Amino acid sequence: MKKLSFLDFFEKIAESLMALSPHKRPNYKRGNKAATLIESTL
Repeated sequence: MKKLSFLDFFEKIAESLMALSPHKRPNYKRGNKAATLIESTL
């Protein structure tokens, strides 16, 4: 299944933000998990 383009975009932005604020890494990981669950239902 091809990844949706908005999820790719989100992933790139999240990686950049994690580099700027590593203390928020758990929040970004939670968001990535949610996006993965959404993607799996499509």
